[in-house]
Amino acid sequence: MAEAHEAVAFSFTVGHEGFNVDVSYDVFRALFYAAYRSWKLRCRRTLNSLYNSLYPGHPLRGIASCGIVAGLYFKGYDPSFQLIDWLESNVFRRYLQPHNGKILACIVVGGGAYIVFIQLRQYTLKKLFSYHGWMYQEHGKDIGLVPKVWSVLVKLCVGHNPSLFSCQNLLPSLPLPSLDETLQRYLRSVRPLYDDAEYQRMEKLAEEFKQTIGRKLQRYLWLKWLISTNYVSDWWEKFIYLRGRSPIMVNSNFYGLDAIYIRPTTIQTARAANLTCAAFRYRTELDHENIKPLMIQKFVPLCSSQYERQFNTIRIPGKEAGMILD
Repeated sequence: MAEAHEAVAFSFTVGHEGFNVDVSYDVFRALFYAAYRSWKLRCRRTLNSLYNSLYPGHPLRGIASCGIVAGLYFKGYDPSFQLIDWLESNVFRRYLQPHNGKILACIVVGGGAYIVFIQLRQYTLKKLFSYHGWMYQEHGKDIGLVPKVWSVLVKLCVGHNPSLFSCQNLLPSLPLPSLDETLQRYLRSVRPLYDDAEYQRMEKLAEEFKQTIGRKLQRYLWLKWLISTNYVSDWWEKFIYLRGRSPIMVNSNFYGLDAIYIRPTTIQTARAANLTCAAFRYRTELDHENIKPLMIQKFVPLCSSQYERQFNTIRIPGKEAGMILD
């Protein structure tokens, strides 16, 4: 009861002697620091979102672009082909003085040009990452001309020091195979499992599926592909992961070890304390997005969405399917 009383920040009682107000400043201080940490994390996430939206660029380069345009304009060189003068006379003059309107027009032109440049760079990288021919090159042998040109273009366009989620917008969407390709892959996968008679029956069923409901389902899948980056992930989570009845401790959960081949100490409490401290430090780096994304050949990024649920996430079991709360 004493701990519960100390947790009350403000209490008000009425007695024979009058009003009695009791204020716990420690609770207010704890609430203040909790709110401060929460808003600090929100501000950092907002800044990270800004950085990620401009990657492979940087906000400072955008500011430098505005400064260069303004400097050239006021030195007598108009890099906007009279767009600055048009903005100042038709948009900003009714609200600002001519000099201030020109400065604002320079900022708009410089910032807009930089954003267009970054959008073109992001679009180029997304198209370059859609090429997968480099995966089939044999190690130890000379690679072809196309993979060489592709690698040079990627290295020229990709940025330096990406944060954890900087490359998410650059990754291409999961490609949608055609109905014929899907049926061919299915038949090829089941061919070793059936004899000739059973395989011919599966070929007839596949053709019947193609001529009946297959095309309709393919159109529905195409619509889902248009509005999602991965048309499989939510279905896989709902129907495969959450409806899986096998133990998740040894089949699905991730884990971490402090030491494998060495024994730093025989005191179990010390090892537990070290693991706890390391986990909180790792979580801080994760919240700040300071962890580097996984890269193939040091310039091809992999998806980092699996990091989003490493903390503050729980799977609640159900009779037929579980539920994730985060």
